[in-house]
Amino acid sequence: MEAVGLAAGVAQLIDLAIKSISYLNSIKNASRERSSLFQEISSLLPLLATLESQIGEAKQSEVWFNCVRLLAAENGIFEQLREKLSSLAKELKPRKGFESVTHAFLWTFDKAHCEALLQKIQNLKSIIALALQGDMFKLAEAIKADTAGIQIVEQRVATILDHVQDSRRQEDLKKRQAILAWLSPLNFFKVQQDIFARREDGTCQCSVGVAAIYCSFKQREAQTPQNLLAGACAQLVHDLSKQLPEPLMGLHESHDNLGTRPGWIEIYQLFQGIVKRLDTVFLIIDALDEGSEEVRCVIVPKLGILPPNVRVLVTTRQIEEIIDEFRGCPKLQIRAIRYDLEKYILSRITSSKKLKRHVQGHPELEQEICDEVTSKANGM
Repeated sequence: MEAVGLAAGVAQLIDLAIKSISYLNSIKNASRERSSLFQEISSLLPLLATLESQIGEAKQSEVWFNCVRLLAAENGIFEQLREKLSSLAKELKPRKGFESVTHAFLWTFDKAHCEALLQKIQNLKSIIALALQGDMFKLAEAIKADTAGIQIVEQRVATILDHVQDSRRQEDLKKRQAILAWLSPLNFFKVQQDIFARREDGTCQCSVGVAAIYCSFKQREAQTPQNLLAGACAQLVHDLSKQLPEPLMGLHESHDNLGTRPGWIEIYQLFQGIVKRLDTVFLIIDALDEGSEEVRCVIVPKLGILPPNVRVLVTTRQIEEIIDEFRGCPKLQIRAIRYDLEKYILSRITSSKKLKRHVQGHPELEQEICDEVTSKANGM
């Protein structure tokens, strides 16, 4: 029922606008002020008609409808517009007798009064236009500025602004996640999460990383050079700022419209642009030996010409052709620390009902298992 009342209020404004246009049209001397008023109110009519239609279609639970309700608040936009149009129509309404004859040929409004009326109608019209555009944040801000001092309206506007800002944050987050998911089909965030979930508390305290590429035999088909580096880009921009970099937004727009994917050169240029915005970048390429030959041929040569703020760590098995690619670079043999291995093994024993049952009451067996597995691991 409230929607019906709002629509009726808009219909009343439409009627007043039509009357005002009719009366303005009857004025014979076409002064600039009269022409401006005529054009302004004429352009207001389609806005009011569209608003009336949209009010009838909107649901009361929608933020849009709650915001539009404020237009009809006491001393609000509708009431101000109704007052101005009623006053104008009253002044322009033809009179009876000789007075009507002279009135039809004279424009009685002084310039200052007419300009003030024009300005007010323009302001109110711009607010109604915002309602039709669906920009709730700008609409609420405009209502807030126009109805300053009306406490109940200010309170409702504040509530709506909070809701609109929260909705915007959610929409921005969804768009951000969608673009990052589009950037690379390789989800290294999930890989990291799985690895960290298996890490025992108190171990691997020295590991630091900003962007990590995880090569895998099982994913060679999907792990193209551009997908791998794009995965690194996604990690870097994830924590870079709330706003995605313009180059990434532009890249997404140009390819998304065509249904295409960016190539290696575009991704490499994007990566260079991103790392320039950071003081220091740590890039980890794990298990390079599991990557395809194409990955090694395309990515590895670029590692030596990255900006000086990029620090690269590559892990690989002892494969001669890969080791040769990094000749002259510092090398470190990675071996598991015995303490970490024992802690991990004991954790697995206690978390397994079967193993736990076997060693229960036999601490020497538990230690024997630890010693044997640690020895066989040989630092792996």
